[in-house]
Amino acid sequence: MKSLNKQGTPKQLGPIGDPAGKSMLYKPEGWITKVAKKNKGTKIINPNVKDGSDYIRFSPKNPDARAPVGQQYNYFERYKNGKVLTKDGQWVNPATHPNKQDFHIPQDMFEELKPLLELD
Repeated sequence: MKSLNKQGTPKQLGPIGDPAGKSMLYKPEGWITKVAKKNKGTKIINPNVKDGSDYIRFSPKNPDARAPVGQQYNYFERYKNGKVLTKDGQWVNPATHPNKQDFHIPQDMFEELKPLLELD
């Protein structure tokens, strides 16, 4: 969602990379919101894990027509305890998993996978 500022140029609403603020619908109570790397997305971090390794990152669709398949839609990634959740609902080691695109889960699958996300 965009609105116009006084000069008539688009102004983004919500966190950077999440103009509609949709990721805020999924934010667990008490978790901290930050801008993701390169200002491309929103990172929601569990403050109870001091090293910052327990988080969800929401990213917008990559507008480049040559973007990898896993970036051609709004997606999220879920990391916890050195593991990452795949689209198939499996927790895997990101360093050894053969297909990094498996980590880019379409945002519309959030509710379906919520029981597996371990957001406590």
